[in-house]
Amino acid sequence: MKGGTAYADSYVYALPTLDDPTRSNNPQGQDTASGTTGAADAQAADTFGGNNGRNQAKYDPNGPVQVYSPGYRNLYDIVITEEGNIYTFDNGPNNGWGDVPLTADGDPVTSSSQVVTNNPNINVNTGNDNDPDSLHLVTPGFYGGHPNPVYASGADAGLYNVADSGSTKVATRLTYPGDPLNDPTTTADDLPADWADISGGFTNPEVGVYLSPGNNPNGSSKGPDGSLVTINSSSNGLTEYTAGKVGGNNPITDNPNAEILVVTPFNGNITFLEVVSNGAQAGTNVTDTSIPLQLGGIPLDLTEGPAGVAGLENTLWVAQFASQNLIVLVPDNQPPIIITDRDNDGLEDNVDPLQFDPDNGTNTILNGNSTLFWDFNPSGSGQHPGKGTLAGDPFNIGMTGWMIDGIHGLNTLTNLDNTIRGGAPGIVQVKSVGPGDLKGSENTQKDALQTGFLPAPNVNAVTIHVPMYNPFSSDANDGIAWSESASMGFTLGD
Repeated sequence: MKGGTAYADSYVYALPTLDDPTRSNNPQGQDTASGTTGAADAQAADTFGGNNGRNQAKYDPNGPVQVYSPGYRNLYDIVITEEGNIYTFDNGPNNGWGDVPLTADGDPVTSSSQVVTNNPNINVNTGNDNDPDSLHLVTPGFYGGHPNPVYASGADAGLYNVADSGSTKVATRLTYPGDPLNDPTTTADDLPADWADISGGFTNPEVGVYLSPGNNPNGSSKGPDGSLVTINSSSNGLTEYTAGKVGGNNPITDNPNAEILVVTPFNGNITFLEVVSNGAQAGTNVTDTSIPLQLGGIPLDLTEGPAGVAGLENTLWVAQFASQNLIVLVPDNQPPIIITDRDNDGLEDNVDPLQFDPDNGTNTILNGNSTLFWDFNPSGSGQHPGKGTLAGDPFNIGMTGWMIDGIHGLNTLTNLDNTIRGGAPGIVQVKSVGPGDLKGSENTQKDALQTGFLPAPNVNAVTIHVPMYNPFSSDANDGIAWSESASMGFTLGD
C-alpha cells in the first residue's frame, strides 16, 4: 500500500484495478494517464470507470472495501440519522442516460435469468428514462434498483467500446488478443488480461434487473424499487433536521416517531420529508411532505446548523451550485411568501420576459465587431455573458427568463421538473416536449428559455448563429412518431 506524497494520510489503500492494455504501468502499478488523480486523468476519460472501464477497480471479496447495499445510479449524499437509519436520494435516469441494460444480443434485460452486460443501451427505447429521483432507506443487502452488470454477471458482462460511424454509434465488445474478432494491429479492442478477476468470483443476477421508482411524490405508494418518495428533479443534498422533530427546538411534526429529512432538488424547492421508520424496509414510510420555500439558484448541498451554538442552531445552510452562494435559512414560523417579482425590478413575473434579470438585458452590451457567446453550460468551463452575476441567472446558463403569456404566472408555461439545466454532461435538455407555439399571438410554447442583450449605438446589424443538435436523427428517438409541426429553433423579439 504505497501512498503518494500528495496524500494527507501516511498511506492510502489503492483498490486493485484492471491492467489497462492501452497504457504502461507507472512505478506504483497504476494505469493512470499521467500518474496523478487530477485534471489530466479526467481529460483521459478516467472520471468514470478508468479509461472507459479498462482501468476500473476490481472487487476483492477479502479486501477492506465491501458492498453494503448495491443498486444506486448516481447518488450525491448520504445521511445517518440520530436513530441510526441511513438514507440517500438516488438520481434517476434521463432521456438517453441509462436505465434498462441489455444482453450481448441487444435485448432489454427484464429478468434475472438473462445475462446482463455492459452493452451500451444507445438504440433501445425502454420507456423508463424519465423516471424521477427517489429516496431510499439503505439497509444491508438492499438493492436500490439500478443495475450493475459487473456485479450481476461478473466477467460475462464484458467490456464495450463505442465509436461513431457516420450518424450512428456502434458498440464493439472488447476481446482478448488471439480471439478471431480481435484486431492484432491495435490494443484499442483488447480486453484487459485480468478481466476474469473483475468481480472476484462473485455474482448476483438480481442486481441486473432495473427496478423503477414509479411516481410517488407524497410517499403513499412505494415503487418496485422500494423507494420511499420521488421528486421529479435532480435531488442531491440531504440532511436530518433534528430541530424539527418532536422535542426539538423548532418542531414541525407532532409525530413523536418521525424523523425530519430535508432535500435540495435542482428545481429550487427545499423539501421537508417526515419519515417514520423501524429500521427495516417494510416498516419505513414517508408520512408527510412539504415545500415551505422556493430557493432557486440550483441548491446542491445543505446541512443543519450546530446545536447549542447561539444564532446557529435550528438553521439550515444551503450551498447554491449555479449562483455560487451560501444561503442561511432561519425559521420564523411564518407561512411561506409567494414571490411574484423574482428579480425585484418592479415588473411582475407574468409580464416580465426576463424574470431573473433586474436589468432586463440592458447590462449585457453587444459592442461593434464583438461577439456574445452562450454555451448553456453551468459548469466552471461554461461561457455566457454575466457568468457568476445576476445577469448570469440563478441556473448559471445565461438564460435569464422563461417564456410567459403576459397574463398568467411563470409556472403556467414552465415546469422546472421537465428541464435539465446542467446535469453531469453540462447541457440543457427538455425531457418531454409538449404542444405549443410562440408564433404570432399564440404564446403557448412551453419551457422556452429567454435572455436579453442591448446592441451598442455603433451596431447597425447583428448576425446570430445557433448550432443545434438534431433530435430527429438521434438513435435514441427512433421510436418517436414525429408530428409534422415538430420543430426547434431560435426567435428574436417579444
